[in-house]
Amino acid sequence: MSFAVSSDTDLARAAVPWIGGPADGWTVASAFAARVERCPDAICLVRVDSDYRTTPLTWAQLHTRVQAWQAWLAARGVGFGDRVASLMSPDVDAIALELALYCLGAVSVSLYPTSADSQIADVIAAAGARLFVCDRAPGTAPRVPAELPVTVADRDDWPDLTQPVEPPEPPADITPDTIACIVFTSGTTGRPKGVVHTHGTLMHAAVTGRPRRYRGQAVPDRILWHLPMAHVVGKLRSTVMPLVMDLVNYVPAPGLDHWRLLQLVRPTYVVEPPRFWAKAKERVAERITLPDVIRAPLDRNAQHCVERLWAGGCPGWIRRALWELTCKVVYRPALDRVGYRELRQPYISSAPIPIELVRQWHMWGVDLRVTYGLTESAGRVTEQTRPFSDARTIGTCVDEPGWQVRIAEDGELLVRGPSMFTGYWENPEETAAAIVDGWFRTGDLAQAAPDGTISLVGRKKDVLITEGGKTVSPQSIEVHFPSVPGVERIVVVGDGRKYLTALVEASPGAAVDDELRERVRRGIEAVNAKVSRPEQIKDFRFLNEPLSVGAGYMTGNGKLRRAKIEEGFAALIDEMYR
Repeated sequence: MSFAVSSDTDLARAAVPWIGGPADGWTVASAFAARVERCPDAICLVRVDSDYRTTPLTWAQLHTRVQAWQAWLAARGVGFGDRVASLMSPDVDAIALELALYCLGAVSVSLYPTSADSQIADVIAAAGARLFVCDRAPGTAPRVPAELPVTVADRDDWPDLTQPVEPPEPPADITPDTIACIVFTSGTTGRPKGVVHTHGTLMHAAVTGRPRRYRGQAVPDRILWHLPMAHVVGKLRSTVMPLVMDLVNYVPAPGLDHWRLLQLVRPTYVVEPPRFWAKAKERVAERITLPDVIRAPLDRNAQHCVERLWAGGCPGWIRRALWELTCKVVYRPALDRVGYRELRQPYISSAPIPIELVRQWHMWGVDLRVTYGLTESAGRVTEQTRPFSDARTIGTCVDEPGWQVRIAEDGELLVRGPSMFTGYWENPEETAAAIVDGWFRTGDLAQAAPDGTISLVGRKKDVLITEGGKTVSPQSIEVHFPSVPGVERIVVVGDGRKYLTALVEASPGAAVDDELRERVRRGIEAVNAKVSRPEQIKDFRFLNEPLSVGAGYMTGNGKLRRAKIEEGFAALIDEMYR
């Protein structure tokens, strides 16, 4: 089951041959130069202005912008191997700056726009950055301690893009082994570590990340870019993957409504974390307006078909025909109204995957596939290759040369491959602990089926040990919690306690009333029906404040800092054990 391909004539001009096949020998700089040379007039990205009007940029125009940034950086003494920190929202100039650094042989160190001043100072100091570029207006840039030997450049200091420039000669010694960027990990259990990626590892990650589906379509894939450069996926999708596949990024101006943008862009290629897909699910569900007496049996039939496919079987032809008709007449119009009618390549990643969430998208005929990757791998390590795969798995190891996965005796997932990082920046002890005999220790606990399909069961560092000695992975319980209107997330706690409980974060604007409490109670009952007795949740409390990055409860890319949560809400947790 798939959706129609757009025949947008402007984007059709962007369709060009993919650069090579394998990534061997390529650098980001050489791939960018080749792309510009081969298709200077093809569209590489589309800017969405504050009035939602679109302005396409060709590869030649982007090249001119990159050259301006190169000259600007060189004039400030930036050269081969120098680290440059940046704090920029997703924007055309964020892409141009990133490519300019790669072309100079300099090292990009991107920061999350949500970072606190102290976090920014820590990263700048750890990386030894000589220049800090931010997109803030004068006087509003983050405060950097005076003792740090770094120059701060706010928006008023940026290059004049209206004037022609003579870019510096590119260094001759940029190779696949040249360091391209340092990506600081989210730091769920301690201070973030700097993950070092080279030009070669980024190129391999981009090639590995090219979708296996729908190759050879008449027009390129459209993607709505909103992840910051500090997220390795945001970095890859905005600057590297367009060099090796037909991908056009739509880059919105700050502050635009995301749902209106979806309707404008009609993305075909989407890779998002569960939180995003949950919000999108609510939008679609609101637009399915059939009476329950009609909708309920259609939903039950769709669920039956999905369950059969998950089990490796095939629904009967009558049931399948009814499901396909329901998708066409009922579900697809709702998807279209949200902006998803032309979705060809939807992926969910970056966090524990709620099973019910994926099941719902599958019921609507959207072949949402689970993929697994890490900051240290720069891209995907596993993928689901079969349509409508079981959401309880992360698929199998990517079918690319050099990639391998295995499970250690203690259940930890180990991986190795050509896009794996070269180490943690100036941290040989952590590097030695993470890479043993060439295998990277992911910290994820996993199980493997005879056919090589892998299922994640939790994080080694996040496991809870109850008072009775039962070892429990909180993520393996949380993923069973159904999508409940008014609930942002639940967090399972209970380390060293007699039983497990949950902290519940309400959605912004949701009233914590008896109706919401009852919905949560029913959701927990649904979870408890699927897990063993020691894994059942016995009580819950609503949080009195959101789990935010600023308060230290979440990382910049949305992961939970569980120890910090338990410390900050200790009194609330204690209430459930009196």
